[in-house]
Amino acid sequence: MEYYHYETKELMSRIRDSVIIECKEDEYGEWKDDIERQLNDYRQIYKPRHLIVASLKSCPTIRCADCTFSNLNSNNLREIGEFKSFIREAFKKL
Repeated sequence: MEYYHYETKELMSRIRDSVIIECKEDEYGEWKDDIERQLNDYRQIYKPRHLIVASLKSCPTIRCADCTFSNLNSNNLREIGEFKSFIREAFKKL
């Protein structure tokens, strides 16, 4: 695994024109007021081609762009398989 200092040109070149996935594990109410600013900062600084917000909890005021997977626990192999297929297909389109 490679690690980068967040200000390096190499990191910036790897992120630009790619995907940033912002993962949230807290309740929606704890981060909802900051997410728009946070995503705008990512857009301005890194200029990614796509931004994805992945949350373990329900996000009632965020529009789902593609698909929702609500039962991704380790025992639900069918749902995990569908999620993996969805992600693979999404990355093939990049």
